Amino acid sequence: MYYVEFLRARKVIYWTAGWLALAFALALWARLESGPGHHPHTPLPIEAFMGGGALVASIIATILGCALSHENNGHLALAWTKPASRVQLAVQMSLVDIGAIYVAFALGLVFGFGLIEIFGFGGYVVTDSQTLDFFLRSLLSPLAWYGLTRAATASMRGRAGAVAATLWIVGSVVVGLDQSHLLSGIFGFIVSALDKINPMYYFQLTYNDQGQNKTMVQSMVLGLSGLVALAVVGYAAALAQWRRLEA
Repeated sequence: MYYVEFLRARKVIYWTAGWLALAFALALWARLESGPGHHPHTPLPIEAFMGGGALVASIIATILGCALSHENNGHLALAWTKPASRVQLAVQMSLVDIGAIYVAFALGLVFGFGLIEIFGFGGYVVTDSQTLDFFLRSLLSPLAWYGLTRAATASMRGRAGAVAATLWIVGSVVVGLDQSHLLSGIFGFIVSALDKINPMYYFQLTYNDQGQNKTMVQSMVLGLSGLVALAVVGYAAALAQWRRLEA
């Protein structure tokens, strides 16, 4: 019952590994061509590399989050003949997807740390007081994107990929407007409200020139709670839509 989704997830992972390998090969070629590099004058926070893994995993999460829409597009009647309830079928597919998401997370981490090694920056990577917080957010952020994408596409019969891409575009714009405070009044309120259902709002970690943390949600508890809520509520909304679909 989950084999088709396994094949789809495996294909996505193969493509992800291929693109990362190509990017790594290009970086290695550039390193060999440029000769000895310049070492950084300041330590490199490990959060930057964990963020890379989270970004790769989150992109894969939005791709795989469209799985219910793919089932709904043209062969939903066949899906209903499988010897399992609708919820059981959806959960089995999701377990495959989540496994693939964290394989992508590992690939992103390996890619990031591989880059710092070939450029000779490995000895400059440091941890700080934000490391644990950011690591946990990095693990949960892909699940938040997965739940959000599922909720947005579960009842669609096509164009789910376009919707998933739009979620990234809108999320980037909204978190940028909210953080910059360019809008005020009712428009500022709308942007702030929309940002509360945006995984980027709870995940992004930024510092000013003095190294001060300017993250919008600085509390680890609130940040993790927001990501968990998006994942759980989004997935529950997707299951509710899936159970009501008609072939």
